[in-house]
Amino acid sequence: MKKISFLLTMLVAVLLLASCSKQKSANLVPEDAAFVVRFDATQISAKSGLKDNNSELLKMIEEQLKNVGLDKDTREKILNVVEDPTKSGIDFTEPMFLYVKLDKRMDAEAGLVGDMASEGDLTDLLNTLSEKTGKEAVEKAKNGAKYVDMGNDVAFIFNDEWFFVGKASDIDDMAEELQGRADGKGSLQGNKAFDTMCDKDGVMQFLMLYSGMANIPDMKEASDLLPKDLKLEDLAMVADLALTPGEALLTSEAVCLSKEWEKYMEKGNKAMKPISAEQAKYISDQGFSAFLNVDTKNLYEYAQSLMKSFDLGDEAEEVVKQICDALNGEASFDLYAIRDGEPQMALYVSTNNDTPLNMVVGNFADEDDITEVGDNEYQIPTAYDYDWTDGDFVKTVKQWGLLGYKNGQSYFLTDMDNAFTKPAQAYPTDIIKGIGFFARFNFDFLDAIANETDNPNAKIISMVADAFDCVEMYYSKDNKFIVRWVCSDKKKNPVEVVFDMVKGFIN
Repeated sequence: MKKISFLLTMLVAVLLLASCSKQKSANLVPEDAAFVVRFDATQISAKSGLKDNNSELLKMIEEQLKNVGLDKDTREKILNVVEDPTKSGIDFTEPMFLYVKLDKRMDAEAGLVGDMASEGDLTDLLNTLSEKTGKEAVEKAKNGAKYVDMGNDVAFIFNDEWFFVGKASDIDDMAEELQGRADGKGSLQGNKAFDTMCDKDGVMQFLMLYSGMANIPDMKEASDLLPKDLKLEDLAMVADLALTPGEALLTSEAVCLSKEWEKYMEKGNKAMKPISAEQAKYISDQGFSAFLNVDTKNLYEYAQSLMKSFDLGDEAEEVVKQICDALNGEASFDLYAIRDGEPQMALYVSTNNDTPLNMVVGNFADEDDITEVGDNEYQIPTAYDYDWTDGDFVKTVKQWGLLGYKNGQSYFLTDMDNAFTKPAQAYPTDIIKGIGFFARFNFDFLDAIANETDNPNAKIISMVADAFDCVEMYYSKDNKFIVRWVCSDKKKNPVEVVFDMVKGFIN
């Protein structure tokens, strides 16, 4: 009874303090980290279908434990942890963090940190697992933290609040450093990008900090290419993976750590325009389709700054200027079939003159197979067959394509007879999302591939095609790029679907 009353009292206290408390392990991520992954093990287990299949997992692990000769008490302790991971002593109800630090030589130092549920339970479990060695696995560091030396300069260090698994050349020094981070010294906690990541509620988040890569030589060179007043270390990227019935949503966004980057991103957003239905009229929804609509008014200005950084010279700048001046900012692409092993595609780029066409044709001036077939229209080879004849390879054109300029469009098609031809079924323009960019992959295309080729994996390809509906990618305002993966079964997310498929293969 006393124990129950104590637990209830603690629960009330936690609820009252929830609005101002933060998990301890978040402080352990170092301020010079380059990459951080934050994941919610409880959410992942529940939303991947693992929790629903826990009994099957237990049976499989129980058989394996019997095979390795563990005694009954040890087997039961491990199975209890599998059934309820928090019994290990680690708090799986709180997110964990995996971070990577990089030095000038690109050597990586990784660490996994998380919160503790019970220091005693973890100590007991680790010692139980090491009983066969004849000594206790858990030892004490100078500052009172406990640890297990895992060899090769790797250690498992923990106390009653947090745990760490990672590189520790000197365990006592590492334990002191970790406690310092936990107290706020040298921690990434409070960084705007890190806080943005921790505010997400998906099953997993990813953070890339350019400040953590600032000392890498290649990153310094990349920083020199940026417009004036922009520093690469003042930018970070955050991605959040959310799983909901019927789909997965991966949202990535730029986090600006300076006013200069905020102004630059705002300017970029203004250049993004909505995709119009007019752009989709020659595009099918049979495979992979993509659309672009951006304001090209300042395109040359940006391209010129990059070219000056590379010192490409006046002639190259003039060529790029001509191309930029010709572009109107709209483009449409369609990969719609596979025929005789060759991809069938169409590309339309809105241009106000034939300059891009003439430049492309000029680069192929020495090709005998290129033929002018109309006004500003050329027949070009896109695939060849090769035959061994008289001790040499002889190539013959297998597929022709059409390159041209007409109706304000520079275009390339692998099907010469279908220029400016509307598909039998109009593109579902109501599905187009975002601004500036939208792309979509229809999984029915995989069925077409399986039927077209003699692929030995055709059955698996068709199974994947049946399991999923589409993948969509688009740019949204607020510096966000979104990938949406949609299932055929609207009750299961993609991870559950993949888990079911793998389980089916195993069984």
